[in-house]
Amino acid sequence: MLVEINAFDTSIDWLDEADADIEGYTGKKFRVQTVTSQSIDVSKAFISTNNDFEGRTGLIGNAYYLEDYAPLVSLASLTIDGTAVTPSYAILDYSRVILTSDAEASSWAPGKSKATLSITYGYAEDSTEGRLASEYSTLFTAVKYLHASFSESKESGSAATRQHADVVYSVEMEISEEGKTRKDWQNRMKEIKKALGGCMKSYLV
Repeated sequence: MLVEINAFDTSIDWLDEADADIEGYTGKKFRVQTVTSQSIDVSKAFISTNNDFEGRTGLIGNAYYLEDYAPLVSLASLTIDGTAVTPSYAILDYSRVILTSDAEASSWAPGKSKATLSITYGYAEDSTEGRLASEYSTLFTAVKYLHASFSESKESGSAATRQHADVVYSVEMEISEEGKTRKDWQNRMKEIKKALGGCMKSYLV
């Protein structure tokens, strides 16, 4: 017997867990989001020097790694230690905001609430990364569903259909194939994690 699974059968908690799992592993955001006038504590550990985009190399401590906002999409406003910085004078390099020699502030000042910014960040849903993350969340939820449904029912056959962020994953199976299906899904989840890469802050010195 085939069983159609609709969105109401899916626990919202499972979807939240799926998103938290992949975002926690990669340190990336897979939905475009905007924060306005966000105050941040500037950690000395995340300040670095980057002169790759300058014609001259006299800047020190001009780059800052924003661990919670990768990838950066756009910068609307920035204030560092009370000094307003013209957004066009800062360069967004994936997860870092790099001050150029034209910027009103030449370096990042460490300390609590030392910077305020308005930014847009995250991968678009139709990007390669966004699609992989959506597939991961779908598989994560499907595995959760299999565990819940097959532990309660041992009928002759079953089907799992899941939709998350416009991605639909449907599999028809016999009970005897449950273990293999679950393993296949989990292997695919590992492949997706590898493709998306681990959290960048793990590699920071």
